[in-house]
Amino acid sequence: MNPQSIKYNKQYRELLSVGNNIYDIPEPTTSSLISKHALKYHFTNNLTMDEKEPFLDYQLDNSPLPKVFIMEVQSIRSSDSEERIIVDNWLEKVTTFSRLYREKANRWFVDVRIDFAKRMDEIDMFINGKPVKKALGYLDFGLQSLKEHYSFHELICEYPNTCSTNRSYEELIDKLESKINILKSKYPEIKEELAGEKGTNNPEFTTARQILAFHYMFEYMNLNRSYINKTDVARFIQFLTGKEANNSKIENTTIYKKWKKILNKEDKQQVQDLEYIKQYFSKLQLFEIVKMIDNDIDSYKS
Repeated sequence: MNPQSIKYNKQYRELLSVGNNIYDIPEPTTSSLISKHALKYHFTNNLTMDEKEPFLDYQLDNSPLPKVFIMEVQSIRSSDSEERIIVDNWLEKVTTFSRLYREKANRWFVDVRIDFAKRMDEIDMFINGKPVKKALGYLDFGLQSLKEHYSFHELICEYPNTCSTNRSYEELIDKLESKINILKSKYPEIKEELAGEKGTNNPEFTTARQILAFHYMFEYMNLNRSYINKTDVARFIQFLTGKEANNSKIENTTIYKKWKKILNKEDKQQVQDLEYIKQYFSKLQLFEIVKMIDNDIDSYKS
């Protein structure tokens, strides 16, 4: 098995349940691997029609990346008309979206190579005129898909700190979060129903900026990061901000990913974020923190 195949094997072992259970993907031989093709082969050839939907339910329930699994299922439909109906009905059941919505999601929330401005223009055109609750539900589905595909990619990423794909995911996640918050602020009467939130979201209060603010507060407190578990810090920030509260796997959250690499000089947006959070520390007369931020801003410019 070549190195690239080994990486993909690692990805899909994380995504799929593999073993001896009737609804698991069979354990492969030493010369084969777990992949999208293995999923499709098992689904098409090893299961009866009555077993196909329970198999999909079982895999979805056991996958730590359910949105990724949903996207993968869309590609395993065979030419068999009865099987396609089973898959399409299952996808509509678990996403509450029609096939058109799911196909658009595959384009906008999986492929990070698409230009962001073009992507958002297409999304705006697609949701224009649709009920706002449905539009927001769709965007939230897209946001969670982006976060999970980011985690899925990281399973095989050799250089996560410099990977352009990682940076693309982070940029998309931040901008889509802002877009959702702006849309929610226009329709406060449905905001609590959709997200269980109270008050008005400010699109300026991005996760990236909140993480930076925590970073400087912890630095000011002389908190030694090398002795504190990153997941514990991420859960603490999740608790205080209420962000991604429904995501039980903290490693899949934007909070955790941002905390792992606080200051990234290749991220040009970060200077603006630093300038933004600095005003709050200045108003509190926490001038030592202001000085730390100024020093970091200067280092970005050097």
